Amino acid sequence: MPPLDSKMLLNFDSDYTPNFIIDPVDIDVRLARIKVHKAHGPDGIPNWLLRDFSSLLCQPLAAIFNASIREGYFSPIWKSAEVVPIPKVRPPTSISNDLRPISLLPTTRSHS
Repeated sequence: MPPLDSKMLLNFDSDYTPNFIIDPVDIDVRLARIKVHKAHGPDGIPNWLLRDFSSLLCQPLAAIFNASIREGYFSPIWKSAEVVPIPKVRPPTSISNDLRPISLLPTTRSHS
């Protein structure tokens, strides 16, 4: 795909951005539902911390997400994944046939 021409953004109405505003309440609800026993991603933020402090984190995260949408910039950490090989059979005898990749994404990225 060709790179995005920033001049194209000038053609959007002022009503365009409000359609994509993320409400802090929505973030709070999603963070409160995080399963704490699932693995965290490459950001290293424990899921229990996001869940237990969802009411304190929802406002700053909403500001970050909305600024990211408004600016058209997404942090490189949100584009990264930690790939973990999981055996299909035990014991694995072939790297190419007996392992499947599982991608661990940053929790804040995958739930937002």
